[in-house]
Parts: sequence; structure tokens; C-alpha cells
Amino acid sequence: MVGVCHFSVTGNTKKVAKSIKKATGGKLYRITPKVPYTDADISYEVDDCRANKEQRSSTARPKIKGKVKNIDQYDVIFVGYPIWWAKGKVN
Repeated sequence: MVGVCHFSVTGNTKKVAKSIKKATGGKLYRITPKVPYTDADISYEVDDCRANKEQRSSTARPKIKGKVKNIDQYDVIFVGYPIWWAKGKVN
């Protein structure tokens, strides 16, 4: 069984995860941060925005809600996550 986990702030990673799900027949799981990201959090032009602070810290790991149930049932797990500083959306 295939698991497709994604952590998407702007929707780009979610689109890619859905494509992988479709190609593999996998089960989609959304990784949700306990404290949601806002537009201000990803305003890269602002030096102290949340995304910039997290990029500069090698120990920054946002807390997440929930967890994958029965993770041992998966043979393969794809994990998608945000890559900061990418402007625009995937078409």
C-alpha cells in the first residue's frame, strides 16, 4: 500500500501529492500544523516572518496535529513539504 503525505501552505505541494496519489493509487494524508500559517507568515520580504525564521533555524519544526493511523500498513510513503521562497502556484 502507498501513502502520500503532504504539508502544503499555498497549495502547490497538495497538487503534486494529488498527482502522486492518482498515479500510484495511494492514500492521501494531509499534514496539518497545530498553528496554521497565515499570509503574513510567508511574507518572505519581511525579514522576521515565520517562514524566514524557520528557514534560519536548523531546529525549527512546527508542531503538527494528528498522525497517520496504522502507518505500518504502508509499503511506500511519499512525503511532500513546502519549499519556501517559491512564489506563485503550480498550474
